[in-house]
Amino acid sequence: MNEWLHNPKKFAEGNKMSFAGLPDAAERANLIVYLNSQGSNLPLPAAPAAPAAGAEGAAPETAALVGDAAAGEKAFAKCKACHTIDAGGANGVGPNLAGIYGEAVATGRGGFAFSDALKAKGGTWDDATLDAWLAKPSAFAAGTKMSYAGSSNPQERANLIAYMKTK
Repeated sequence: MNEWLHNPKKFAEGNKMSFAGLPDAAERANLIVYLNSQGSNLPLPAAPAAPAAGAEGAAPETAALVGDAAAGEKAFAKCKACHTIDAGGANGVGPNLAGIYGEAVATGRGGFAFSDALKAKGGTWDDATLDAWLAKPSAFAAGTKMSYAGSSNPQERANLIAYMKTK
């Protein structure tokens, strides 16, 4: 999918598709993350090789992000106003998030009262779903009760996801 999105004509010569492709790796990764949030399981593009030092005309590309759990733990500090994340922790304004990665959306969590909007969403809390949620909860599940506006920083979201995977 990454190769197709990069250059459809090169991927399948002779095709009649008018879409020219997405040369920016970050745009392709974002599209694949979106498709994954809709139920796909496409792998993200590999990080492009860094251009040789001094290479002229080399366009910088943003690679698929790798999360840093330690940085995610620091970023989670703002989440602690509403959530706990340690195993056995109590629900607060929001549910305890220990072990959330890999679970079905809006289930369990010690009887936490999830919004109808989130219950209707379905799916599993995986990288793509968590990224979409953390980017903008109100867009992920219109009508959610979560007051967090979201993070526009893809690296911060990747770090938070990496941290949640450790808990």
